This record gives sequence, C-alpha cells and structure tokens, in this order.
Amino acid sequence: LYLGVHFSTDVLAGWIFGALLLALFPAIERPVVARLRRLSMGRQIGLTLAVSLLYFTLFSGILTAIAPTPDPDSWERNAAVSISAKTGRPATDPRNPKDGSAAAGLILGLGLAFALSSRSATRFETGGPLARKGLRFAVGMAGVLFFWLGLKAAAPAEPAAMAVAFRYLRYALAIFWALHLAPRVFIRLKL
Repeated sequence: LYLGVHFSTDVLAGWIFGALLLALFPAIERPVVARLRRLSMGRQIGLTLAVSLLYFTLFSGILTAIAPTPDPDSWERNAAVSISAKTGRPATDPRNPKDGSAAAGLILGLGLAFALSSRSATRFETGGPLARKGLRFAVGMAGVLFFWLGLKAAAPAEPAAMAVAFRYLRYALAIFWALHLAPRVFIRLKL
C-alpha cells in the first residue's frame, strides 16, 4: 500500500486467502501426509520434483503473459523513494524469474527432506542444554550460509538461464541442509 503497488482490496484478499488456508490445514494435513508416506521414496521424490518444476513453469508462464504490459511508472518511483536505491539498478524488479526459481528450489528441498526424513529410524530431539543448542545453531547456520551465500558467490551471472538454475539449486540445497542434513550431522556429532 505504501509503495502504491497494492490496493487495500489486495491486502484484504491475501488475508482472507491466508485465513482459509490456515483453517483448512488441520483438516487436510494428516490425510495428505499419510497418503504421501504410503508412496515409495522414488515416487515422493518424483512428485516433489514435478511440483517444484510445475510451480516454476507457472511462475514463468505468468511472467511471459504479462511481459507486453509495462509496470506503472509509479511503482519504480515509489520504491526508489522508500528504498533510497543508490546502486544504479531499478528499485523494483517484479519480472525477474529469480524469485520463482528460489521458491521452486525451496519446494524441492522441502520435499526431498520430507521423503528422506520420514524414513529415518533415528529421530532428532531439540532439547538439551543451552550450550548444545547454541552449537547446533552455529553449525546449522554455517551450513545454510555455505549453501545459500557460498554457492551464490560461485554462481554464474551469465547466461541468465544458468543463473536462475543455480539459484534454484542453491535454495533447494539450503533448505535440504536445514531440514534433513543438519539434524543428521547433529546426531552424529552427539549434539
């Protein structure tokens, strides 16, 4: 609203949609998780990859569909005023596919973590002394930063398709580390 990008009806519709999803979640979560757990690991991984790529395809399709329509000049002006961008780049970039590739990567990493973690006999417990929790946090964040920022530094900027694919992989690995690999490391390190 402040930047002039959304109307109050957009915000209200988002709140209503979010509230409906929140209300629906308790009713559908258990049956959906039970059905997913009955699938073989291969099917779970295939479904995860398909949903992830479907999301990115839809995101890209929407960007392609709106490409001929320019964004209102007020979006950039309002964003520039509020952000005080001095980088020489636009203050907003709503048509950049990077956000779609990041979200699709998160879907992939989350689904892979679910598929593998749900089959693990060893369960990670979050309790323990504060020092142990702090060490877990440090190790966990180091891994996330490695995958998220470290791989960003190694990512190619050109060609653009390669940069988008690398972003997809970075986000998938970062969330997979946080949800599946880090807890396994904590168990092995007796954390």
